[in-house]
Amino acid sequence: MGCLKLSYYPQMRIVRGREPEPSREENRAQWWLLPDPMAENRPWESTYSYCGNNPINRIDPDGMTWLTTLDDEIAKQIQQAAQEQLKQTNKEILRLEKRIGKLEGKRDVSDLKENLYKARYEASLLDNLNKGIEGIRLDETTKYTFQTIEGNSGFLSSKEDGTIVLKNTGDFENRVHETVHAVQYFNKEITLVKPGGDNFYPSGLGMELPAYRTQFILERPITTPTGATVPKGHTLPGQPKNIMEINNQWYNKYIRR
Repeated sequence: MGCLKLSYYPQMRIVRGREPEPSREENRAQWWLLPDPMAENRPWESTYSYCGNNPINRIDPDGMTWLTTLDDEIAKQIQQAAQEQLKQTNKEILRLEKRIGKLEGKRDVSDLKENLYKARYEASLLDNLNKGIEGIRLDETTKYTFQTIEGNSGFLSSKEDGTIVLKNTGDFENRVHETVHAVQYFNKEITLVKPGGDNFYPSGLGMELPAYRTQFILERPITTPTGATVPKGHTLPGQPKNIMEINNQWYNKYIRR
């Protein structure tokens, strides 16, 4: 429920005149101007109820569909991380482009061009994640929710009503990974065979490499007790050093086995 709400604040008036010192309370009224635009999808709800009459645990950021507050917080956390990293990557792209333009013809710049290719690819992954999360937030037809599970890996699942469940291990990196899969579903790169299970198609290499690469890019640094920073790749098997090492051979060796 996200329709316009009318509020007015008349002058203060005495509401308990028989008390020794009459209190003055704000005379405030609010009304929803329109019924829920998504009311047809939830006929069991009042057309004027907000978030299923559960505003403590649910929010309605766009007036079309609500998520739990925890879902929204996790999604925002991932989106903000993607946006911040995208800014840094775009700066690196500009730096490399300027350097290549300055040095090309004077020396071999193949190494710089390779780094530029990697940076542009990284930017495309981050941009896709950022736009996908925004699209999911505005999705009028499908709900998405995070669910923490036990184990070392997560997966995308669904409920009978079509809700997409991002089952994850609870750590930030795995949530990023499963969010990429949710974005793939939103972008119709994968489809749900039947609601109420883990049956998404297609699966495998083509869908997993972008998820693992995005996970690598947004991996949070950790520091050892001695103060040393653990290199990127610490959350992935084989500890790849860059996104291009997360390739077919890596997948077949560490994931598909």
